Amino acid sequence: MPDNIVVGFFDGLFVTGNTVQTEDGKRLTGNTLYLLLTYMALLALIGQYIVSAYARAELESF
Repeated sequence: MPDNIVVGFFDGLFVTGNTVQTEDGKRLTGNTLYLLLTYMALLALIGQYIVSAYARAELESF
């Protein structure tokens, strides 16, 4: 589990154990996970699809 999760607009996806400095000057230590904001929207859509499919299967089993 990462110590920090950073979401941004710059293309990429990375995990690092090095100290990261944000644009506002904050320094993040420990493991940092960087995600592109577009990836977060895609993951939300996939998650919503999985949950709805699971809920539909549960309702049909009754």
